[in-house]
Amino acid sequence: MPARQLLVIADDLTGGADAGVRFARAGMPTRLLIDSRSADLDGDLAGALVVDTDSRQLPPDAARRLVRDTARRVSAGHVVKKVDSLLRGPLAAELLGLLDALPGTLIVLAPALPAASRTTVDGVQHVDGTPLHRTAAWAAEPRPPAPDIATQLAPLRVTQIGLHCVRGGRLTAAIDAATTPIVLCDATTDADLAAIVYAGLASRRPICWAGSAGLTSALAAALAPAEPSGAADALAELIGTYRDAVDRPYLAVVGSATPVALAQAEELAARGAQLLSIPAEDLVAGHGDLAARISRTAAVADTVVRVDGGVDPAATGRVAAALAAVTAPAATRARLLLLTGGSTARGVLTGADVASLWLLAEPEPGVVVSADPATGRLVVTKAGSFGDPHTLGRAVAALRRTPSPVPRDTLKEPTP
Repeated sequence: MPARQLLVIADDLTGGADAGVRFARAGMPTRLLIDSRSADLDGDLAGALVVDTDSRQLPPDAARRLVRDTARRVSAGHVVKKVDSLLRGPLAAELLGLLDALPGTLIVLAPALPAASRTTVDGVQHVDGTPLHRTAAWAAEPRPPAPDIATQLAPLRVTQIGLHCVRGGRLTAAIDAATTPIVLCDATTDADLAAIVYAGLASRRPICWAGSAGLTSALAAALAPAEPSGAADALAELIGTYRDAVDRPYLAVVGSATPVALAQAEELAARGAQLLSIPAEDLVAGHGDLAARISRTAAVADTVVRVDGGVDPAATGRVAAALAAVTAPAATRARLLLLTGGSTARGVLTGADVASLWLLAEPEPGVVVSADPATGRLVVTKAGSFGDPHTLGRAVAALRRTPSPVPRDTLKEPTP
């Protein structure tokens, strides 16, 4: 096997971190590259390499080229295309890019994320038991989702494998017999995903993987079966190593406008952070004193910056870029960053000249702690739709070893 054991190609930074940290937790050194065109892509020999192509909002042809070029440049024993569990982005184009780069491979697609109540049944993605196309999960997207995954992937041909086969003991044979470039597997539990991974690894065919963090978790368990140190031990070691960063004031930038992300910002403020709510129109207009105001506040206190009011989906990109620009001076000096939303995280980190991150720990589901190797700062990332109102507060409490606002096991499982 090559020195680099595994490559994960992600279309979004927070999703890539969430998928990649599963390998770090299993004891595999895991690095996330923020720029897919980086020269480091050729020489990085981490056990697992996660590359953010930032392609979720790109036109299909551009996304296909990015995935193709990334997969061609990196030699790895296993290749995973990280897929959004809500199936957003140019999914068919990105899978075509994988096939362009690795002809003759079979893509095993399993997009379920059971921990977030996102499951695949009869080839249809479900959210909390409701078919995706009947939910509001794509409300901010330019078009509604397809009624099933095979339709969304057209013109790619798909072999659909139902739960009866996933759980029936003949999954490897079904994968081997597939005559299409993609095998789509139903899954409603982590055990289903584990069965899919073990069947794929046992296949006589060259396999590429496509799925969410649920699939990468199963793959990490299969590829690194040695028992890693416990999560509590790993977090304690991290805190000791990065004590200076943990003890300094944090800068939280909340770019997501989802209700749960806004509630998380309010909860951090209730625990003592300074909350700066900036109207979207002020951000886009580029009012000159915003960056200085944020820097002054962040230098002396925990600070949360969020967008005030609704954001027109058509203006999301401009608002995210403006938010990254006004927080860049403070982010460059901060030793602990909390970033919510993939576009926001990427923009802030790029503005602070962060090229890559070592993925370290997951104090909360979907909350990833990473380190910037160039500066030693800690970066906490989270997708905007994940968690409950206290998720970020609990993550900060875990890092600082202070009382948690609300223990997670006292809450009903959140609806992302």
